[in-house]
Amino acid sequence: MADVVQGTQTINYGRVATLVTYQVMPDIADNVFGTNRTLELMENMARDYDWDGGQKLQIPLMLANPGKATSFAGTEDVQSTPDKPWTAGFASASSYGREVSVIQDDLDDVRGSSRGMKTLMTRLLMVAVKDIRDRMNKDLWRDGTTKSTDYPGFAAAIASDPSGDTYLEVASASNTTWQNVTVDNGNSSADILLDLNNAKTNATFGSDKPTVLISGRTERDAFHGKLIATLRADPIVIARGGAGDPRIEELEFGDARFLVDENRVAYGGGTNLTVAGLNMRHWYRSYKPTDFGSPVPGFANLRMSEWSRVRGSAVFTTLLRWRGTFFTDARRKHFVVFGLAAA
Repeated sequence: MADVVQGTQTINYGRVATLVTYQVMPDIADNVFGTNRTLELMENMARDYDWDGGQKLQIPLMLANPGKATSFAGTEDVQSTPDKPWTAGFASASSYGREVSVIQDDLDDVRGSSRGMKTLMTRLLMVAVKDIRDRMNKDLWRDGTTKSTDYPGFAAAIASDPSGDTYLEVASASNTTWQNVTVDNGNSSADILLDLNNAKTNATFGSDKPTVLISGRTERDAFHGKLIATLRADPIVIARGGAGDPRIEELEFGDARFLVDENRVAYGGGTNLTVAGLNMRHWYRSYKPTDFGSPVPGFANLRMSEWSRVRGSAVFTTLLRWRGTFFTDARRKHFVVFGLAAA
């Protein structure tokens, strides 16, 4: 096996590390954020769930209501038998990574030039970071079966047919509280307002309700068109004060924001056009602690190894890696409307 050694001949590793940390990564963050709406929604609005050790998270799902609460007087006995009024779900960590390589000739070409080195490293690492985040964003829409190491996304947690599946190692076949709300629109756009309203209502429990609707642009435009036809006016213009409003792209359904993710992966039946309704009170992000590499500034839980090279090789490499998962503890409070057609 070839020896892997830290290169010391023509590249100053301390200088590269400092450059990457304080100059390159902030530039990358400015250019990368804003392109993966679903991933950024989870990073910004999902709740933190500490990973306190072990290979898996054990998550209390609170699916059962034991019905043992009662009123009593001070002289009466109260039920004191230990019980377990909750079901345990289990989540595993997923790892996403990408190797970044640069050849010695490229380093020699920019050696001595801070601007040249920064430009080279920015381009190399930007492509790698964007590649990782694109894959993570798409997997948030999938069911986790594309590869065994993927996290189970919306197609698993908010399934188009949740009646007999398993999520977080909990079967839903005999537990209706572990089944999300689902509506098949029948490959049509005719009933999109009615179906979205019914799905949202069925996933609402008092003030605990879906707060975000997310889809591709085609579904969003079909919904927008039906609103205009029904209201005889553009609700965005009414809500935002005019066509010149910089937030003209924002659309709301009740008090739920409608977000568009052009990089989403459609699932479900019919034409596969899908709107997912998420209650962000019940989505969590959990980052598994690791001693791997060093933190990458500006990116939650993304870490980078030291630059290294194989002895006798002119190629220098580093590895970027993210490890964690996203999950919901209450499937019943989310919905999916699928089988939509363009307006």
